[in-house]
Amino acid sequence: MLSQRLRNATLRERIVTAEEAASWIEDGMTLGFSGFTAAGDVKVIPLALVERVKNEGKPFKVNVYTGASISSHIDGILAESGIVHRRLPYQSEKRMRTALNKGDVCYMDQHLSHTAELLRSGAIPPVDVALIEAAAITEEGHIIPSTSVGNSHIFVAQAKEVIIELNVAQPLALEGVHDIYDPGYQGHRQPIPLTQVGQRVGTTAIPVDPAKIRGKLVLRPQEMSNNPGLIRRLGLIAINTALEVDIYGHVNSTHVMGTQMMNGIGGSGDFARNARLTFFCTKSYAKNGKISSIVPMCSHVDHTEHDVDIIVTEQGLADLRGLSPRERAKRIIENCAHPSYRPLLRAYYEEAVARGGHTPHVIEKALSFHARYVQTGSMLE
Repeated sequence: MLSQRLRNATLRERIVTAEEAASWIEDGMTLGFSGFTAAGDVKVIPLALVERVKNEGKPFKVNVYTGASISSHIDGILAESGIVHRRLPYQSEKRMRTALNKGDVCYMDQHLSHTAELLRSGAIPPVDVALIEAAAITEEGHIIPSTSVGNSHIFVAQAKEVIIELNVAQPLALEGVHDIYDPGYQGHRQPIPLTQVGQRVGTTAIPVDPAKIRGKLVLRPQEMSNNPGLIRRLGLIAINTALEVDIYGHVNSTHVMGTQMMNGIGGSGDFARNARLTFFCTKSYAKNGKISSIVPMCSHVDHTEHDVDIIVTEQGLADLRGLSPRERAKRIIENCAHPSYRPLLRAYYEEAVARGGHTPHVIEKALSFHARYVQTGSMLE
């Protein structure tokens, strides 16, 4: 029954269609979407907005803030429609990736734990309208999120208006799963009182002034889940993805050939530096062997050797803890590189060692793998 989902009687009078909700969004606004990947993202209002803009045929742009990536369906349609001016903090959809690499979308690639802080400090434009998926709304008008929290709590706190998609397909049993905690402003906050993984330190719902909720349709915030202090305190094991790794353990997570954005840094930086044990995983090759994921020098560096403990490919793993740069290079080449590329990597390393240095390199050949791929279509000689 709707009364079980929507327990605030006043808000029951504000149920509208997706089309009406989309009509309230104006050109130039900043929108905050719920969701952390496709889990808990808004599903119908973005589509109604795209259709409305298409029918009106007028210039229209909005900024879109999210928790991380959202569903490919939504992000892709937003990219194709051309209505997105600025996107942050993370995405993983091909059409959106194409738009930002062409410069059609201004993309702010952020550590996921930083978005809320930047909003609180006023460093980025505030959210005008928060679009939030909910499993239920309490008697007080507070929001029970569905399958994620992400940045929803800070979007709701900042937004002038809140539009809720009430997802009745989500189980009511989700109530009580979430832990909503706002650490407050820097300089005035207390230590986060979390010492055990299963401990609750916040509330089960996102507080919101019901007057902000303009309309409705029938886990922890990410600044907590990605909080560096908590990651270190709890001694987490972090497993992240790499695009390429160089022979000394530096990691490129974001840029193909150093220039083309893939997805973004996401939460990898939050975890890599602060986890008890940090893994980076990748296949040893790509493009049917034409690209080696192990290279002499990364074309772009997101994570330095100081934040990387273990590299894993299908060839094996290289535990880099306690090793010097020269020891790391030998282990990565022999344990992680594809056999087709090991001779080339060994030859590079041996030439570099002959020149000397704590971290030996042949500067004029450091990006030779990438240059060869650009020139011939393969990193192999």
